[in-house]
Amino acid sequence: MNDLSPRPQGKSDPTLPSWVFWRFLHRVFFATVIIVVAGPMALHADEAADDAAKGQAAFDRKDYNGAIADFSDAIHLDPRSAGNLTGRAFAYLMKGDFDHTIADCTAAIRLDPNDDEAFDHRGYAYLEKGDYDRSIADSNEAIRINPTIPTIYNNRGSAYYRKRDYARAIADFTDAIRLNADYALAYFNRGAALDDKGEHDRALADYNDAIRLNPRLAPAYSNRGAAYLNAGDPDRAIADCTEAVRLDPSLLDAYTTRSLAYDRKGNFDQAIADSTETIRLSPKSASGYLQRVVANLEKGDFDRAISDCDEAIRLDSKSYRAYSLRGAAYDKKGDRDRAMADYDEAVRLEPHSPIAFLIRANAKESEGDFDGAASDYLSGLGLNAAKQAYPQFHLTLVLRRLHRDEAPAGLTKALTNWKEGWPKTVGRYLTGDLPEADFLVEAVKGDAKTVREHQCEADYYVGMTHLINGDAAVARTFLTRCIDTQVTNFTEFNLAKAELARLQVAN
Repeated sequence: MNDLSPRPQGKSDPTLPSWVFWRFLHRVFFATVIIVVAGPMALHADEAADDAAKGQAAFDRKDYNGAIADFSDAIHLDPRSAGNLTGRAFAYLMKGDFDHTIADCTAAIRLDPNDDEAFDHRGYAYLEKGDYDRSIADSNEAIRINPTIPTIYNNRGSAYYRKRDYARAIADFTDAIRLNADYALAYFNRGAALDDKGEHDRALADYNDAIRLNPRLAPAYSNRGAAYLNAGDPDRAIADCTEAVRLDPSLLDAYTTRSLAYDRKGNFDQAIADSTETIRLSPKSASGYLQRVVANLEKGDFDRAISDCDEAIRLDSKSYRAYSLRGAAYDKKGDRDRAMADYDEAVRLEPHSPIAFLIRANAKESEGDFDGAASDYLSGLGLNAAKQAYPQFHLTLVLRRLHRDEAPAGLTKALTNWKEGWPKTVGRYLTGDLPEADFLVEAVKGDAKTVREHQCEADYYVGMTHLINGDAAVARTFLTRCIDTQVTNFTEFNLAKAELARLQVAN
């Protein structure tokens, strides 16, 4: 059986239960006995069995080339043994030779239509080739033949995961755990699916179990670090990613998450260092350059950000994120024409991405194109089932200043489902449920960094409320206070600058 770790992508070297190999060897020798009884075809059965045993021993040593050679000898002596073909297929699989894996498994299935391992290995190979439907079909057959093997459910769950069918993926990983309560990788995989589904607390619990069962499972630390980061705990994220890198210095996801965590803490140089490491490890991938762009934007090095975006676009000309980020860099430099051209290209490349619309909406609002901003905010929110809080805040304000019905922003309805925390506090203020004085008091709770960020946002939203209500003098005071926080990486800071510039012109 095969184990697949769906995130980070790529093939793992599975550690398999001994009973899996025993079942495999049992079938090889059982097939040999049948041939012995059958007559002339069994003349070389003993030699074939010896070669198969040598192949299995080589496989156990991770000498996959040796295993392939030994199983090939066994197949030559006994071409009617499905087990030998399946054994060689597994060795090809571990080498990443998926075409030969598929060919051998297909031949094995032709000889033995009930060879569940052949279906499973072929399903894994199809999975790695990106043919998820065939992978699932083969896993279905393997489960029909033998519904008691946990790794088959894990593999099918991984195919569903890659298809973003998280409900079915979670169900399969749960079945794998039901069949083997100590299956660390199934906990890890289920955690990844729960994470991507937005159920971060349940994901965190699964990562904890995966690490408890296998403390050397580096991706589990990396993913748990990402879950901590999503929960607003960058320090734990950094600690987990550091452990992941110690266990596996080539784990890209760990560097990426740690870079984001350092960025969150304002340690931009360390964030850039981690992004640079991802580029070194994967120089043909655009993602490392884009992560470094984020840190350089935060640091205020817009020219380097643009340079990295250029490289990312060279590597992936269809990367809407690269155009979005380059647009942001041009925006920061005051080159609004180039910025808007990049934002437009991002939306053209990915018309189903809420992020592309929401970034362009911010730019249009900054430019004073409130109709265009409202349209893009609505498009972005319509594509985002989770209905992000801050786009709802901005759309609410834009609709108010346009004297339109603000119900399409959905803020009042959304608030009922939000957990207590700062976004809900902002939402309660904007809907009139929290008085201004109380809102400003809430903004100064927490550590120094949190207070500065919350004050930036609170001053902006209070200032905008006064501006929309026609009190420009008070609005100017709060918008200036927002600028004074110098939280330059926040949308509110940049929008406040734009509003103050308009107020200056108006006077």
